[in-house]
Amino acid sequence: MLNIKFKLDKNYMALCRCKVHPPQNIENYPNHVQPDGYPNTSSICGKGGCDDAGLIWLTRVEYGQFLNGTTILSFATNVTKVKVQQV
Repeated sequence: MLNIKFKLDKNYMALCRCKVHPPQNIENYPNHVQPDGYPNTSSICGKGGCDDAGLIWLTRVEYGQFLNGTTILSFATNVTKVKVQQV
């Protein structure tokens, strides 16, 4: 299993948002994947006031890495990492 921190563009890194609250700049996050155990996951939407299970929204670069087998992703603040699943 690979653990790659995506540093190509610090302005855009994985986000955790539910289906109701996708990223505002969706063109930068065209793909999403499910965190391990979704929808029974500890990955909760990052939108203030929302407690729903979150999906992991990825940049094109991150999604390419995911398709190549990367399943541990980092968020921009490095507060936490998330494991995603192949569906």
